[in-house]
Amino acid sequence: MAIEQIFCPLCGNSISILEINCPHDNRPLPGYPNVRLAQTKSQTEALENRYQDATAYCKTHQRDDSLEVFDVEIKERSQAVLSLGYTELRRLAENPKSVFSTFYERVKAGLQIPSGGKWDILRGIAEHSLYQHQKDHIRFAALSTNGIGVLNYGDCHVTLKTPLIEQRTSVFEDNNVVFTVYSQNTTMAQAIDLPPGHLTDWPNRNKLAVAKLATHLPEIPPTQQEIAGILIDQGATTADDKFIELHIFGSMTVLTIEKVRVTPRKVGNRRMPKKAEVASLRASLKQINVLDVQDVG
Repeated sequence: MAIEQIFCPLCGNSISILEINCPHDNRPLPGYPNVRLAQTKSQTEALENRYQDATAYCKTHQRDDSLEVFDVEIKERSQAVLSLGYTELRRLAENPKSVFSTFYERVKAGLQIPSGGKWDILRGIAEHSLYQHQKDHIRFAALSTNGIGVLNYGDCHVTLKTPLIEQRTSVFEDNNVVFTVYSQNTTMAQAIDLPPGHLTDWPNRNKLAVAKLATHLPEIPPTQQEIAGILIDQGATTADDKFIELHIFGSMTVLTIEKVRVTPRKVGNRRMPKKAEVASLRASLKQINVLDVQDVG
């Protein structure tokens, strides 16, 4: 993605929109780099065009009522849900000073060995294409209306407190690796210059959802359960999952959690948490006032 330039409000010099501090005077820049990128004119105008096209499609195909129900549901009920394994959530629950670490942070700290496989390579290309040197700071979640995230990423689905993440969250069309380089076989030149209109900020997440999913809406207004299924299409593998991906800048701890849903499911070699373990996790989270922990498996 071509990175735009902005002017530092203090020194007036041109700098990359992705900087955290001005490299000339070291003053912190307002906002978060991923959100500033999502709010550029090229992104907002392209998304608005896609949104209007989707609205016109629904009018032509007698889906106006479905569109209204879907749009309102996304505006009022959608939240950021991060899916992870029981062991990782348990580690966080036991120490409020522990943070959700990114893949790059774990590798740099010597806590994870990269597999060296295809997905590590594709991840590097896709995430650098979006955020370049700031990719290390991005945590990923999915947009959900029912508290359940992407099943292939973990049994524990953590809904994050919206007031703690909305100002630093950008919203992307799909799994960024699948969208950018895997399913489309994007060339390096294309990855550097991704088309605009697939990235937005938190307040406009409903427009991105409508632009992406209008053609999936039924003629009869969908139920809340059906909307949740349209928003996250659970695939057989991570390459098959279809969802709207959230990019959250900066650290999060267990105190960023609002509620937890546990859906035990055998995936690959991942061990499913036992009932007693879920009960123990619930007790640990209760000590830090996360009171809504449900086993929905």
